[in-house]
Order: sequence, then structure tokens, then C-alpha cells
Amino acid sequence: MIFTAKDEYEVPFRPNFELRSAIVWLIAGAAAALIGFASNASWPMTGMMMIFILSMGVYRGIQAWPRWAEIRRMRDATLKFIDVDGLQEKMQPGKIWLGRGYTWDKEAANKAYSVLRRGPSQVIGKEPKINQIGGAYWLQGLKYAQDVYASEKFLEGHTVIVGTTGSGKTRLYDLILTQLILKDQCVIVIDPKGDHELRENMRRACERLGQPERFAMFHPAYPDRSVRFDPLKNWNRGTEIATRITDLMASDGSDPFRDIAWNALNSGIQGMIEVGEKPSLRSIRAYIESGPGDLIARVLPVHFETWSSDWNQRFRMFCSNEGESVDAGKGASEQDQQITKMIAFYTDVVAKTHRSSVVDGLVTAYTHNREHQQKLLASLVPVLSKMTADVLDELLSPRYDDLEDDRPVLDMAKVIRENKVFYVGLDSLADSTVGSSIGSILLADAAAVSGDIYNYGGYGDEGEKKSVWFCIDEASEVLNEPAVRILNKGRGSGMRALLATQTLSDVEVRMGDKPSALQALGNINNKIILRLQDGDTQEYIAKSMPKMKVEDLQTGYREGTGDFGEVQTSRSGYSETLEAEELEAVPPPLFGEIPNLNILATLADGRMMKSEVPILQY
Repeated sequence: MIFTAKDEYEVPFRPNFELRSAIVWLIAGAAAALIGFASNASWPMTGMMMIFILSMGVYRGIQAWPRWAEIRRMRDATLKFIDVDGLQEKMQPGKIWLGRGYTWDKEAANKAYSVLRRGPSQVIGKEPKINQIGGAYWLQGLKYAQDVYASEKFLEGHTVIVGTTGSGKTRLYDLILTQLILKDQCVIVIDPKGDHELRENMRRACERLGQPERFAMFHPAYPDRSVRFDPLKNWNRGTEIATRITDLMASDGSDPFRDIAWNALNSGIQGMIEVGEKPSLRSIRAYIESGPGDLIARVLPVHFETWSSDWNQRFRMFCSNEGESVDAGKGASEQDQQITKMIAFYTDVVAKTHRSSVVDGLVTAYTHNREHQQKLLASLVPVLSKMTADVLDELLSPRYDDLEDDRPVLDMAKVIRENKVFYVGLDSLADSTVGSSIGSILLADAAAVSGDIYNYGGYGDEGEKKSVWFCIDEASEVLNEPAVRILNKGRGSGMRALLATQTLSDVEVRMGDKPSALQALGNINNKIILRLQDGDTQEYIAKSMPKMKVEDLQTGYREGTGDFGEVQTSRSGYSETLEAEELEAVPPPLFGEIPNLNILATLADGRMMKSEVPILQY
């Protein structure tokens, strides 16, 4: 051990000299007993000597124990398990239990660098016979493990979980979500791959609370067991619906075809609202594919009624006077002829005193060349087709008047208001394109509800804002502009995001470029890291962690000879130098060696934690 003016330093994992000393003392005690017995020595004197020798052996053994136990901890590479009863015992108000571990500080960093410099085999010997977690299995044993908690208050700043396939992201989700459900929190899970065990554990947690009705599942692969969900239920202005749908279109943000699609959608949606029809994905698709004819034929009479109660008589007079000059063209249907006359009546008579932007938009759409219009909207039709194909037609465009369908109908506001535990399986393994669109439009609905809560108050008792946990596995599958708005501003409405992804590159591909990906991730205050293999992701995580002064004891020997008069002499020397270098808190190579179900976490409260996550069993 070397002492400095400000600190003390002990070489990590030095030989266990105390254990060697304890063994020598115990052997000496046994030898003293044999000698005393063989020589018929005075037993009081021999007994006192033996007591002294054995006491020293025990004393040195007590000193040796921590080092021996540390090596044993580092050789433990088995999976850990916990049942729900054990988890409930660990739970504390206002905190989330993250397993057992320790604070990652200067001591832990020094030990980790020391193991990597010397090699695990030089520190702890051969690899354990049973290694169920792989990687740097010794990581959990660097310090004595205790229960690790994260404050719910600091988790309000959103959390990202980053880890490669099979590192334990879903099992960590399982542990966190079960605690949130048992704390009676509103939980919404979007799971692209559809993990059966995660879903069933959420259901079991609700049943354990005696509230099985709180659990609801949306899953295209199980339409008979799925609830129906209306993603267009919540809005304050019709323009929100148009934006929600065009957000699903691939775009670099300046696509003119996207703007054209938005304008066409908005015209139709405003027309539906005008006649008292609830917009749905099904009705919007029908409007885009068949054209605005049917809708404008219903909108114009409604608008005329607000202009004058005797509009019918005045319209007939207009037709008798101007009818011959108004012609829809050769081969036009009777409906088109009637619409053309109503448009002329609106333009020449009604609009002079009672113009409507809704009608103007529909008239423009109707009079536009149909073939050209379809070409402009070619990128919108596939988006709507995805959301209304097969079983999705009845799942995402529920018919409220269908009394034969007893499946519940939910929307995001209702999920939050009724404090639901809502599991959304996207079935992305079978159809990634449709799964991504479903997740994106649900997040758009959530963003609208978040804005509604922020503006007008919450859905809790006496209008208080509830804590709503959005947990998105494989977040790169569904991230979109509404999701970024939730990350930016959702905290004020009580929404807390828990995102999981494999690499930074996945988010970059989804968002379109690296700056957009960093903008999305820049809103996240807590990072939980499992094993990482991607170099860019390792670099991103390493830069987000503080630097630490890592110490290393350098030793030196020197020998030499010389003449002192007529006598030849030899000289030797020994030196110790304590070097301190500012390095990454976690050695970068270690990110790729984090064992399964082991995490490193940087939390918004300034702590860095290392923890081992148990597998939850029911």
C-alpha cells in the first residue's frame, strides 16, 4: 500500500498475503502442539504459546477473508432468479428496483482496468466450470453487491436501454414493468417482436393485484383475443388527423408530395367533420381511392342549409335559369351532373356571402384532373392500404354501431383515463412494414393525448396528471416525429418513455440521418447499457459518461557496478511510481463483454451503477 498526501492506493488484486500468513500461523500452531506433546514440555507454557499462535492465525484469516470472498464473487457466473413475492419485498415507494449491484466509482474503474491489464486468468485463475452469463463474468464481483434502485422522479426524464440481441433487454423490461403494474401505474407497451412471456407476465401482474380487467392486448396475429383500437379518436382540430397519417409517409421533411397528400387528406377530413361523420382510416381510404364526389355531394347541402333554409327552392330556380350552361361533360353520370350544378350554385350564389374553406377545398379536389390527382397521391394510398388490410380494417377502424362485435374499443385517452395496462404486439417479424405503421400511428395518437393533457388537465382524480409509462421495445421500428414530441414535451403531461434499441445506427436509419437520431436521443436523461457490439454506439455511450482518474502503480528495478578506489562495488535500486491518468469511466472494450443480464447505468441523479438483473418467475 502506498500513501500520498491526499489519498492512499492499494494495488487491486495483489496476492493474498494475509491468507498465506494465516496458513503459516496455523501450521506453526500445529507444530507447536506436536513439539510440546513429544518433549513433555510444560503444558501451561505450551498452551499459552498455542493460543497466541492460533490467535494470530485467526487474526490474519479475518484480514484474508475479504480478498478471498472477492475472488469467489468474481468467479460466480450463474444466472439469478426472483419470484414475484421476492420482488414485492424489494419494492420501495417512489423507486424502481434494478437488481443487485454497486456504485460504479473510482474504485470499480481501477479494478476493471487492472483486470483488463493483467487478464482475468491472472487475477482469478481458471474460468468457472459453470458460466451461464458469458463475457466478463467477473464484472459483478468487483465490489460487494447491494440492492440498486432508481428514483421514479429522475426517470421522468425518460430512459433508453441499449443492448445487442440476447443481452437481456426484454427480461429487464419484465422486471421494471411488473413493478410499475404492481404500483398501480398506467403502462403502455409497444412490442414489435411480440414476446409471449413479457405479455403473459403483464397479465399475471394485473391478476395478482386482483385487477385482471386492467390488462388489454392489441395484436394483429390474435384478432379474436385483441381489443379494437381507434387511433383517430383523439383530436382537437381536423388538421391533426391529416398530420397523423402523413407522419407515416417516408420523407426527408421537405417532400412536396407529402404536402400534397396532407392537403388532400385535410380536405376530406374537414368534409367528414362538416357532415357529422367520424373520420376513420377506412372512410379516409375510401375518400382517397374513390375521389371526393360522394363526400362533396353530402357536404354541399349541409353548407347550403346553414346559408338559407329555403336553399332547395333557390337552387331549383338557379338550375332552371342556368342549368343549360352548366354541364359536367359528355358521359358524366347523373351524380356528377348534380354535383357540377351544386358547385356552380355555390360559386355563383352562396360563396358571395357564405364562403367555406372546407367546401373550397373539396371543390378544388373535385375539379382537379382525376388521373393527375391519383399520381400525386400515389405515395399515400399504400400507407392507408397497410392500415386497413385484412383484420386491421376491423381492428383499427372499429364500427361503434356493430352490436355483434363484443370486443372492447379503446383509444389512447381511454387507456390513460381507465389506468389500463395496455400491451401492443406489432407482429413485425411477420410483417415489419405494417407493424411499424401501427406503432407509429399509436404514438401519434399518444402525442395528441399528451398535448390535450398538457393544455386542459389530466385524467386523474380532480384533474391531476397521471404517470403514464410508454415502454417501446425495439424502438427503432416505430420512432417518428410524434414520438420525438413525446420525448421533448411529454414530461409536462406525465408521460415517461422507456425505449429499448440495439444500436445507435438503428435509430439513425429510422430517423433518416445521424443529427435527427442524436436529437431524439438527446432528450433522454437516463441510459441503461447492456452488452454492445456496435462501435459507434460504444463511442456514443462512452462520451456520455464522465472521465475518471485511473491509478496504476509502476515499479522499477536497477542494478549497476562501479569502482570505489581499488574496490569494485555493486549498486541496486527499487522505485515505485503512482501514475494517474484520466480515462473513460468504463474501459471501452468492456462494453462488448458485459455479461448477459448485467447492466451499467448512468442516471439523471448523477450516479453510475452496475447491476445484475434476475429473471422474474411466476
